[in-house]
Amino acid sequence: MKTIKNYNLTIRRIPVAEEPVGYLTPVASPSDVTKLARAIIGDEAQEVFIAFSLDIKNRILGYHEVGRGSVDGCAVDMRQIFRAALIVGASSLAISHNHPSGDPSPSKEDCAITERVADIGRTVGIPLVDHVIVTADGAIYSFATKGAL
Repeated sequence: MKTIKNYNLTIRRIPVAEEPVGYLTPVASPSDVTKLARAIIGDEAQEVFIAFSLDIKNRILGYHEVGRGSVDGCAVDMRQIFRAALIVGASSLAISHNHPSGDPSPSKEDCAITERVADIGRTVGIPLVDHVIVTADGAIYSFATKGAL
């Protein structure tokens, strides 16, 4: 008979960025999400899609990578977007991805994903507050700022 070992799991919060926005800092505007997203994925050579879990006061509880693709696209699984948000008890969600091309304009797929995440978020009680597209040179597109949410 094999013995099963007991392991203790410790979960702790660590800052992901020193300057732009740290954990438990309220996300007051799309520029706050943009600063953090640019620090995390802005210089990536391929598209990377991340989701930020926010608490009731719009403070960042954490983020996770949802998808990594090619230079012109990234497959995104809706379950991956909401899994971590549900686990940490998020009250809302912000999503972001980069455009390695340098053009932050959303594609039809970007708009469709945003609409789908917003619909699912309303259904499960974790509303989408913004979807921000960032580029390495600092250009951004915020769906909330443009009134597209």
